[in-house]
Amino acid sequence: MTNPVEAVKDAKKKKDVSGTVLILMLSWLLIGLSLSLVSLNTYNLIVSISVGITIVIIGSLLSVFVGYLLTKIMNILGGSGKFIDGVIVISYSIFPITPAFLVTALLSMIDPAVGFIGFILMAVQIAQGFSIYFRATGDLFKTNMTKVLIGFLIMLYVLMLSMSLTLALTSGTTISLFDQMMSPLGLVQPL
Repeated sequence: MTNPVEAVKDAKKKKDVSGTVLILMLSWLLIGLSLSLVSLNTYNLIVSISVGITIVIIGSLLSVFVGYLLTKIMNILGGSGKFIDGVIVISYSIFPITPAFLVTALLSMIDPAVGFIGFILMAVQIAQGFSIYFRATGDLFKTNMTKVLIGFLIMLYVLMLSMSLTLALTSGTTISLFDQMMSPLGLVQPL
């Protein structure tokens, strides 16, 4: 993918679902491989392979979900796009970052002191990934950059709030916080 903007436009024009899924899976396979290699420093081979497989599965599913979420948000903000457009944006935004992930993981295995090279590589590729995200979202959902930025901020807020609330509700801390707030008022008696 030497020209990511053209690649995104081609994917949109051809409605290339299989190519988009291939890009998405390849991205998460490289990320999974990278994290497996890094985890070899701490864990045995079986655990490291399990880490990689888990990352591939969860990352792929989350990417499809985020693509769906992006589609919903951008359509509500006045854009016009389909589910595949959201998945194309996410897939093609992640793809440039993955080679940098792999190279950085390999460099860290050789010598952690060369991590600075990985930092530079990651910074350049993450900048490219975010640029592709904003450009592709504007192009595929036929909207301006202001709405793209607002949509990005809404999606970021929704994901962070959902994660925070889910963690709070599933850990049981909300109940103890509720008890602490209500017990001085005499509304709830501790057990």
